[in-house]
Amino acid sequence: MIDLENVSKTFSGAKNATISNLDISVSNGEVLGLIGLNGAGKTTTLRLCSGILMPTSGKILIDGMDLEEDKREASREIGWVPEQPNFYLTETPINLMRYYSTFYDIDPKDADKICTNLLSLVGLERKYYRIPFAKMSQGMKKRFMIAVALLPNPNNFLFDETINGLDPNGIKFVVNLIKKLKSEGKSIILSSHILKEVEAISDRIAIIHKGKIIKILKSSEIPEAGPSTVLIRVENPNSSLGTVLGELGDYTIDGKDIVLKNIRVPVAEAYRINSILVSHNYMVSAFQVTSGNLEDAFFKIIGGLT
Repeated sequence: MIDLENVSKTFSGAKNATISNLDISVSNGEVLGLIGLNGAGKTTTLRLCSGILMPTSGKILIDGMDLEEDKREASREIGWVPEQPNFYLTETPINLMRYYSTFYDIDPKDADKICTNLLSLVGLERKYYRIPFAKMSQGMKKRFMIAVALLPNPNNFLFDETINGLDPNGIKFVVNLIKKLKSEGKSIILSSHILKEVEAISDRIAIIHKGKIIKILKSSEIPEAGPSTVLIRVENPNSSLGTVLGELGDYTIDGKDIVLKNIRVPVAEAYRINSILVSHNYMVSAFQVTSGNLEDAFFKIIGGLT
């Protein structure tokens, strides 16, 4: 479990996002998506959760342990996959994995087997074990960092833009891995600009803007949060149709075909529009509601804040 209690972080320069009064709780077996514009504070938030940065005020708890007061024990329960892997480009995956294994008191007798199994799990075949990182693609480097994050078998994971820049196979692998970790009861924070994937695997989505959480949505709330479009075909349009539609939302009419946006009834009740038109003696031959997605909801929510 990951808990941020009224966490703030200030920087002397303007390069990094200032974090203000974050209250976030991620339960065991839950995926929290973290989305926002560039510079909104996503990476800073994950660095705080990883212990790389310490908050200026507030408290971060990892499985109930204070990350500042019990940093060694709390850090062992965090698997962090940073956006930009940072290691010696002349080093090789197997050597670096062995080195990292010493941080977690893994018996040297078991280290080789554990390290090679994890490298294989993330898709780094044995032929890559001794190839310098300088000769590896960005996708391979990210796969390696996932293996490192899995090494201590922690209860909590932080994925910072991990799926960005991956090919379709890489994205599929990361998504399936996150689903597997969730099924094992791990708590996960996923930051990404690929909103479609965030929407598909997150239980809740936190929108961060200028260092503040401005909205947390349950996955079931996304269709309601974003704008919806209703496509309608009326067989007997007349001069009064615009007046009726104007009370329902913003509309365009092209002959018998109508596109209705920004509807003024809840999305869940959008089908009432059909009854309203029929009550005005219009013959409706086609009616389709397209609910909003996470991208729609995101831009609707931050639209007036940028």
